[in-house]
Amino acid sequence: MPTESPIPTPPLQVPPPSGPPPETPIGDPPPRPTQQPPVQDPRPGQ
Repeated sequence: MPTESPIPTPPLQVPPPSGPPPETPIGDPPPRPTQQPPVQDPRPGQ
């Protein structure tokens, strides 16, 4: 039996597939969509 035991190496960080780099750096939460709630404005004429 070989004395050298194969040590399971952790999966290396595989680079992302060919494409544009992520806009947000890894570690920061993704930017939420600027979706404001519907403001109840009084309709003209009422």
